[in-house]
Amino acid sequence: MTVTIPFSEFGKYAAEMADGDAPTFAEVVADRNAATYSNFGMGFVNTDFTLDGLEVKSTICKQEIYIDNWRVVPCKSEIISDFPDEEETAE
Repeated sequence: MTVTIPFSEFGKYAAEMADGDAPTFAEVVADRNAATYSNFGMGFVNTDFTLDGLEVKSTICKQEIYIDNWRVVPCKSEIISDFPDEEETAE
């Protein structure tokens, strides 16, 4: 599983990116290790939900979850096409 964290929405890193700098994962790790309260974790929410009229009830999760890849990326979206020659601009 890959976890993507949009650090560009976090105060310090958002300011760096606004100044044209690109924070690195090494910087994120160094900041975490230097913090007074350096805990970091993810939440796993397993709640009841309804989608298109289908009700799903939560159950006890007995699976072990492993995270083997972290991506630190800017929080922005780009339109990517496999067929750029077919793209048209709206008029």
